[in-house]
Amino acid sequence: MSAQRLLANEPLGRFSYVGLLHWNHGPDGDRSYDAAAQLYREQASRPIHVLVIASRPDRLEQLGIVTPCDAFSRRQLASRGVPSEAIATIQTDGNDDWAVAQSLKRWLAAHPDDSLALMGNAFRTAALRSALNAVLDRDQSTRVRIRPLPDRRFNETNWWKSRDGYKAFGWNWLLGCYRKWIGSSGSISANVDCDHYEAEALRSAPPTLPHTDYVLVLNGDENTRPFAAAALVRSGQADRVLITETKPSPHAQELGLPPTHEINRQAMIHRGVDADRITILPAQATTTYDEARALATFLESHPKARVLVVTNDFHVRRSRWVFDRTLGEFTWQITFVSAPSDDFSTSRWWRTEAGFLAVGTEWLKQAFYFAYYGYLGQWLAACAALWMIATRIRRREINRHPA
Repeated sequence: MSAQRLLANEPLGRFSYVGLLHWNHGPDGDRSYDAAAQLYREQASRPIHVLVIASRPDRLEQLGIVTPCDAFSRRQLASRGVPSEAIATIQTDGNDDWAVAQSLKRWLAAHPDDSLALMGNAFRTAALRSALNAVLDRDQSTRVRIRPLPDRRFNETNWWKSRDGYKAFGWNWLLGCYRKWIGSSGSISANVDCDHYEAEALRSAPPTLPHTDYVLVLNGDENTRPFAAAALVRSGQADRVLITETKPSPHAQELGLPPTHEINRQAMIHRGVDADRITILPAQATTTYDEARALATFLESHPKARVLVVTNDFHVRRSRWVFDRTLGEFTWQITFVSAPSDDFSTSRWWRTEAGFLAVGTEWLKQAFYFAYYGYLGQWLAACAALWMIATRIRRREINRHPA
C-alpha cells in the first residue's frame, strides 16, 4: 500500500490567503505556523492574509484550560512576524473534513476574489481534497490549493518504521476506504456542556460499580475521559485520582502546548476535584502499555488499592487485554469504566466517519498489539475480523442506498 496516494500536493500559483487547520488545540500538520509565516514573508511584494480554520470550542476551551484557537494562533504567528491585522479566523460546525469544506464554501462565496493556499497534515491532504471537491463548486474548488506539511518523524517512504508513522497511515487509509465504500458522512454534533456529559457518563456506568480507592484516567481524548472520571469522584465512586505522566511530542513542546496529563489534571480540578487528591504517576508514557506498567509499579506499593480505569468505550477491550497481561496478580483490583464518545454512538459507529475511524483504528491497534505483544494467530484473526466487518458495512450501506 503506497502512502503517496494519501498526499495532495498542488502548485500554489497566486493566492491571497494562507489557510491553517486547527484541531485538538493545535495546528494540523508539523511546523504549521513556521510554514505559514514563511509563505507570508515570501509574498511580501503583495499583501496576503492567514486564515485560521478551527473547530467549534470544546469543553476544555470553554473552561479556559487550553487557549482558544484564535488567541493561540495569533500569538504563534505574531512571534514569527505575522501582524494581527493579517490574520482572520473562521469556525466550523464540526470536527471533520466535511465541516471544513462547508465552512470554506461559505467563506469563498463571501470572498469571490480571493484564493487560498491550504496547509495540513501531509497524509490527510488527499482526503481533504476529496471532501472539498464534493462540497465546493468547480470555481471554488480551483481557488483552494493544498500544500502538505511533512512530518519530521516520517514521510511517505518510511512511515512503516515508526509507531507514529503507521498510526497516521492506518488512520488515513481507513478514511479513504470509508469514503470509497460508503461516501460522505459527517459526525454527530456533540453537546459540549460539561454537566450534560458527566450526567450521561454516570448513567452509562454499570449500576453495580464498586467503590474504589482510586480512579485512573487513561490519557487521550481529554474532552471526555477526565470529565467522566471527575463525575465518578464527585459521586463518591472513587476517593482519589491517578494520571500517568505523558511524553510530549517535539511539536507540542515547541508550541508550548501542555502535556496530555496536565490537561487531564486541570480538567478534573475545574470540575471539582481537589488538586491534592490527584497523583501523577511517573512514566513519560506514549502507549497504553506504558500506562499499565506505571499502574503496576504503583500497586506494588499499594497492594490493597482498588482502581477504576476510565477510557473511551471503544478502547476498553484492548485496554483490558493490556492491563491483564501487565498487572499479573493485581488484575483483580481494577475495574474498567467506559467514557461515552462525543462524535458518534458506539451502537451505530459505522454510520459516521468519526465512529468508523475510531473503531477501525482500534482494530488495527489491537491487531498490532496481538502481533507485537501477543500471538500471531490472534493477530491474523483480528485482521480477518476487521475485513469481515468492513465488507458487511459496505453491503449494508449498498442495500440501504441501492443504485
